[in-house]
Amino acid sequence: MNKKAQFFLIAALIIAGIILALSQTFTSSSVEPHETIAYDLSNEVYYEASQVIDNGVFNEKTQEDITEELSNLTEYYSKINPDSDISIVYGNPDSANHLQEISYNYELGRAVSNSIPFTTEDSQFSDTSQKRKVRVKMNSKDKDKEVVRDFEVQKGQNLYLVVKKKIKNEQFVISR
Repeated sequence: MNKKAQFFLIAALIIAGIILALSQTFTSSSVEPHETIAYDLSNEVYYEASQVIDNGVFNEKTQEDITEELSNLTEYYSKINPDSDISIVYGNPDSANHLQEISYNYELGRAVSNSIPFTTEDSQFSDTSQKRKVRVKMNSKDKDKEVVRDFEVQKGQNLYLVVKKKIKNEQFVISR
């Protein structure tokens, strides 16, 4: 028998196996973990603000007392999250002709409340097929980057929240 041919055949298989093993391409990708910090913050602030408003309504507090408590809440969360901008809009357009917007002003170092004029006698508001909208402009540390959100105003108590958080080089804006 020809043992020389068997040797070359086995040698060819070994060389082909080595070449195939060395020429494998590995493809890998990395995905950064999804940042839930901003969403957790918005959920927490929204829950706390709704509790403050519910407590004020049930205990028949004045709008000024509720506004002051929401200002304290906004100030607290803004101080413990200095990389976030928080704005709360609340009010009952049935009992008052305005909604309150509360946001933290970094220049003053405290929360400020602004009145947003609003009337329910408007024909658009009484027509259920059309919704009245209120526009919220956030007080931001970045003067050139303004965040504007529109919310539909319903009859009864309204609560809207806008949280803007900068994480690394990304900006997250959550509105509820």
